[in-house]
Amino acid sequence: MDDDGVVRDRRPGRPVVEVVLRFDPDHHNGAFAPSSFNAHYALLDTGADHNYGTMETIEGALCPQIGTSITRGSTSTVDSTHHRCHLYFPEAAVQIETDIFSAPLRNSPATEHLIVGMLAIECGALIMDFKRDIYRLYLG
Repeated sequence: MDDDGVVRDRRPGRPVVEVVLRFDPDHHNGAFAPSSFNAHYALLDTGADHNYGTMETIEGALCPQIGTSITRGSTSTVDSTHHRCHLYFPEAAVQIETDIFSAPLRNSPATEHLIVGMLAIECGALIMDFKRDIYRLYLG
């Protein structure tokens, strides 16, 4: 529900895509069954170098930790964990293997639990039409 009391599937006017976050050890064997996992709306952030998610979302996706890091935000830095993950984009029916870092993203209807940054966006082509509220990430 937004500030005006209107219930929406996602916040309008924001570049978001549907994505399934998980760790898929059989990624190269084509054994992925996306219907058995929860999809999230992820903010496409061309200003973010990496992909980010809440610790709860990353742990729920069973993504293994491969290190630690410090995440810099616009006003502060926080300790972070570095994980290996797979992002499946249902609209494109494409899954990529990438890294994701934990970050204390705000957990509210106005924000997403994941940020897809340039680490993933550079794997494809991003189309953002703010006027028509259309956002597409094409991966190949």
